[in-house]
Order: sequence, then C-alpha cells, then structure tokens
Amino acid sequence: MTQFQFRFETLLKIHESTRDAAAAEVGQANEAIAKIEMQINELETQRQQSRSAASDAASGTNPSPDQLLTLGRYGLQLQAEHTALVQTLTQLQTERDRRQSRLADCETEVKRLERLREVKQDQFHADQLRRDQAIIDDQAASRHQRRNMV
Repeated sequence: MTQFQFRFETLLKIHESTRDAAAAEVGQANEAIAKIEMQINELETQRQQSRSAASDAASGTNPSPDQLLTLGRYGLQLQAEHTALVQTLTQLQTERDRRQSRLADCETEVKRLERLREVKQDQFHADQLRRDQAIIDDQAASRHQRRNMV
C-alpha cells in the first residue's frame, strides 16, 4: 500500500516558518509597547510628584523663585519626555498592527494549505479504498468462478 504524500508539504513548512517568525515579531512589538507603557506610567508618577512639590513650594510662606523655576523646568522636561514616549508608543502600535496584519495573512495561507492537504488526503484514502474494494471484488469473482468450475 502506498503512503500519502502531499505535493506542497515543503511549501506548507515554509509558510509555517514564516508564520512563526511573524508571530515572534508581533511578540517583540508587544514587549516593546509594554516597556514604553511602563516608562510612561513611571513618568506620570514623576510628573505628579513634581506638580505636588511645585504646589508645596508655591504655597509656602516664602517661596524661592529659583526653586519654583527649577521645578517648572523639570516639569517641562518631564512633559517633553512624555510627549516623545507617546509618539514612540504610537509608532510602535502602528508597527504592531502592521505585523499583526502580516501574521493574519500568513495564518490564512497556512490554513489554506492545511485544508488542501486534508482534501487531498481524503481523496487519496477514498481512491485507496476503491482500489482495495476492486481487488477484493476481483478475488471474490475469481473464487466464485473456481468453485463453479469444480
């Protein structure tokens, strides 16, 4: 009995490895986004502390102008860093979306080839059953003829 061989097995394996690589790229993008989001959260905490310190310094009995200017500059620096991180986050999310789209395309192609393999395998098994049945029918007919001759 012959074994089923899918003609496009190599192509399927190539598409599977491409899909796996695309999934890894999506994972890397998600990790980068998580890091940026963590940095943004830390920056938000620092900004809140800076505002609180500026508020405390301004509400004192004799606020120092140098201290208020320093806190103001620090707040502006934190705001600029926050803006840069948000822009980076937006770019990373766009890149992740592009990678997810590529992953979906790869997944579709793999599923298409897997479905083709299933269909071809079912056809192979049906053909094999027909051949086996034909052999069995021929053997039964031969036996029947031999018995009728005797």
